[in-house]
Amino acid sequence: MKLKAVSGIMLTLFVIGILTSVFNERSVMAEPVTSLSAWTSNPPTVDGVLSLGEWDNAATVEFVIKYLVGEPTTNGTLYVMNNADNLYLAVKIEDDNLNIGDVLDFHFDNDNDGIREDGDDVLGFDVNYGFYDSFWRTDFGLHGHMEDSVDGGTSDGASAASGDGFHNFFEFSHPLQSGDINHDFALNSGDAVGFLIGYDYDGRIGWHWPSNLWSEYLDFARRGEIIVASVPPPVGGKAITIDIPMINLELQTIWMWLSIVILSLVLTVVCIKKRKRGFR
Repeated sequence: MKLKAVSGIMLTLFVIGILTSVFNERSVMAEPVTSLSAWTSNPPTVDGVLSLGEWDNAATVEFVIKYLVGEPTTNGTLYVMNNADNLYLAVKIEDDNLNIGDVLDFHFDNDNDGIREDGDDVLGFDVNYGFYDSFWRTDFGLHGHMEDSVDGGTSDGASAASGDGFHNFFEFSHPLQSGDINHDFALNSGDAVGFLIGYDYDGRIGWHWPSNLWSEYLDFARRGEIIVASVPPPVGGKAITIDIPMINLELQTIWMWLSIVILSLVLTVVCIKKRKRGFR
């Protein structure tokens, strides 16, 4: 009877190990590295100049682009905010000259599932070319994106850039709902979209932050996340704000551990019943 009890415990531990490994693998794929969200009632002028106060309402994050050739890294700051119509992005990045070979781009995971798919949105500014609105094509390889307009879509949004001899500055706008459903994301208030940001420095191609490997660039294993902000409640009105501590548990986590507990209880009961029969 002791052997059966031990077997039941070993089976429980085996199932726990399998479920945990599967969950951990899914978590690596599903968890964004950083999350940004901010509302603005005063949209910026997209002229490549980060004017005083223009991005004060934005959510920000510092990032580092890594290179295999030349200087190993360059540092930047990303600014994110939205109104009811557009997503606004700005970048300040270390570079002593705005010239041909400087390219800044965003690759979006439209449904934020950690998987790169055909039709995922791509925005960029190439100093030699200007603004481009593209979409991902898996059959195009590592840099597989094509401009929307070439595929029968529309170029939606705007961007501009400037430099001051120490940093380069980029500003973007892009509709939350452009109507070009085959090439652009379509976002509502509260929706989340994953992203990677890349910067080619004088022609030197860098990793796309926050990815560290080509495989992560291809499948969004590590990515940032933008959550579309909602219109804030009016100041001085009757809106009530309740601060609730964030609980870092997803439904998947709860379901996994609940399943483990139930399975453990069932196996324990079975072992106890068999043991009692053995004493009769």
